Order: sequence, then C-alpha cells, then structure tokens
Amino acid sequence: MRGIGLTRRIVKKEVPEFRFSANSFAIGDARALQLPNFEGGCVMGEGLRMERVAHLGQWTRTAEQWRDTCWPYNVQVMPLYQISGDKHEGSRLDELYGVIVHFPAGMHLGAHPPETPVGSLSDFSKRFSEYLWDPMLRAPSAPEKLVSFAAKKDFFLWPEFVRTRKLPNGRQRLVMHLVNIPEDYRLYRGHQIAAAPPVRNQKLSIALPKGAKAPVVFDVDPFRSKTTRKLDAAIKAGKLTFTVPDIRYWNMLVVEFAEDELISTKVNLRQQQESYIQDWKVIGPFAGDLELTGFERPGPVPVLPDFRKTYKGKNNKTVKWIDYRKPDQPKFAALPTDLGEAFGVSYQPAMFAYAATNVESDRERDVLLFAKGDETIAIWVNGKQVMAKNMGEMPWKDEESAKIHLKKGKNIIFVKCHQKWLYWEFVLRLAELDGYPLTQGAVIGVPR
Repeated sequence: MRGIGLTRRIVKKEVPEFRFSANSFAIGDARALQLPNFEGGCVMGEGLRMERVAHLGQWTRTAEQWRDTCWPYNVQVMPLYQISGDKHEGSRLDELYGVIVHFPAGMHLGAHPPETPVGSLSDFSKRFSEYLWDPMLRAPSAPEKLVSFAAKKDFFLWPEFVRTRKLPNGRQRLVMHLVNIPEDYRLYRGHQIAAAPPVRNQKLSIALPKGAKAPVVFDVDPFRSKTTRKLDAAIKAGKLTFTVPDIRYWNMLVVEFAEDELISTKVNLRQQQESYIQDWKVIGPFAGDLELTGFERPGPVPVLPDFRKTYKGKNNKTVKWIDYRKPDQPKFAALPTDLGEAFGVSYQPAMFAYAATNVESDRERDVLLFAKGDETIAIWVNGKQVMAKNMGEMPWKDEESAKIHLKKGKNIIFVKCHQKWLYWEFVLRLAELDGYPLTQGAVIGVPR
C-alpha cells in the first residue's frame, strides 16, 4: 500500500489529470486506511464474483458495502469478473438481473459487457452517469420514512437504492431505483424461471423537508427509452405524490426540488475515519503475555491518571507519559493511534500500553463512543469502564460502540490496549447520538 501511495504521488506530479486504478480488496484497504491513495480513480474489485454468491441480494449488498466504503473517498468501483463463471451457466434471466443490479449498487461493469438479453445499457449509462455514479450521493437516514408506497410492492432492496445530495443554487436531488426483481432471487437455478410481471401505476409519496418547492420528477426505463419521462407531481401535507405508469425490469427515478433544509443522511465512512482522535498522552510499553491476561483490568496505571507520574515498564525500564501527537499534526485524522510507532517497538510481541485524553463539554449529555483495537481495547470514561473487547485484528471503522455520559466541564477518556504480535493500534472517535462526529460544544484533546 505504501508503494501504491508513492507511485500515485510520482505519477500525479508528472500527469496531474491522471486517474489511478488498481486491483483492490476495498474493505481491506479501508481497514488499512489507505483508500485516499485511489482518490479520484477506481478500484477493480477482487472477490466480487457473482458466481460464488448465488443469492442475488447477498451479492448486491456486498457490492453496496464496497460502494459505501469507496464513494466517500471519491473512488469508483468496478467488479473484475463476468456474471457467469466457467462452472456456472446462467440463464438469460440471470444475465439480465445480474447486469441490472450493478447500476443501483453503484458498480461499473468491468469484464462483463453492458449488453443484456433485452437490450444494451451502454448509451443509458453514458448519458445518465451523474445519477448512477455520483460519489456525492448519500444514503438518507431513514429511507422507509422518506418514501412510502400506496400499494405494498417489494421492490428489490429499494431502501438501499435511495440516494440524495445537495445541488448548487439551493436545490436538492433524490435518486431512487425501482428494481422489479424478487428479493429472494437466486442465480443459476435453470432456465425455467419466469421474470416478475410488470408493475402498473405505482403511486409513491416522498416526505420532503418543510418548505420544499418547485419539484421536478422524472423517470427513465433504461431499456425502453433514451430520454426522461416527466411525471406529474403534487405536494400536499408535506408529501410529494406522483405515479410511475409502468416498471418492467428497472426504472431510475429522479426528484429535484428547492429547499435549504437538507434531507437527513447517514454518516459516511470518511466522516467516521477523519474524526479519529490523534491527541493523546500515551505511556508504555509494559510487559504482557500472548494470552492477553488482564486486558480488561486497569493494571499499574490508574484510570484517572496523573500525567506527572512515572512507572516501571517492560524490562524494568522507567516510562512516562508522552505526547502522541506532534504540534504540527492534526488533532483528528483518518489514522490509527499507532502505539508501536509511538514507543519505537513496532512488531515486538506481548506488550500493553495506555492512552488518555480530555473532553471539555459545555453541558451534561450523552454521546456515542466508537472504538476498536488490535489486539484488545479497554476504555474508561471518568473512571467508569464502558468497553472491554478482545478483537484480534486491525482496527477500522465503527465496529464497537457504547453510549457514554459526559458531565459539564472536564471528562477524561482512558484507554488500555494489549498487543500480541505485529500491529499495535487502536482507533477511537466520539459522536452525537445520530452518529455524526462530536463537534458542537466539546473540545477534545490533551491540554497543552
């Protein structure tokens, strides 16, 4: 990964407009916090093989995980493999459905051509690319509350195919894909499976922000039309209502309207990772063992620490609290807290150490704490333990969380992290109860 980053910097210096692509296991690259190496380019997805996952919904959700990992870093995704492999002869319906789901999931077609048994999607994908692969499109916080159907119709994974974004001049855009595929559809079951019947006159309502005006609604059938079809719509009681006349296999629906209040969206991976706390006091290393004995207990350093005190660490060496962050480095970054690097003992086995930071809150309140450690992490807030996990793998993302209580004024977060071998890192961030980074009314970091 460091080689990729170096190569990218050299090439971009010579050819600034160059867009970098490489084979990738994107989830692993996210774990290594290396996706910025591909920013503005594309990753070719290793492992996104449809013939290995016969359940179409399962494959699509995996593809969406790649999209939601890569898009926040302005990285596109292209599966490397064809829809059918050498050992799996799919039906014509398999091929049709397999091609269709690439687009709502934000995938570019790679080895597989954009041709299907009912027509090509090449012209459609070129003309409407801004609705298909715009990395600024975000997932709404509650799609089921945002969109409602007059008659129940289980469109394929529809809540996951709703995206929204802010446009210039105070307008907003919502893109939704209505895919007429049974949600439990399985590939490679033979040639006798019939397509789902077309859906007629599907009425929808979208709960727009209060004050929304000048709505424009249109849809596109990618197989039947090269142009948009405007749909008549009306706003009543805060809901935009309209009818889609027919949905054969897949319709892309677009709604645009004017309103400064944005539709609430989910926090994305980049926002999570870029709020990892870097401003710590750290102390160590202390001698541990490969069984990680006592990882959940405080040990020699109290959970309400005195930063002036020293202790006997590994090999009976005196250790003291030091600043993890250098003065010219940011207080928050998409980087793990690397304890091995901090103490100059990278890749040495069987150690543990401590980290601590302050949170100055302007009021009493509950917030969320997200963290992960390699190998273990135990966390205390104001002396009360809120987490103790033996994880055993490289930290990334918000895989462990706890609701914590902050008092008004100074709060101390105290971390203990054991290492077995190789990497010795942890990540930790604080968030509002909606998952967004804690920024209002709180100062996070060690007083200087």
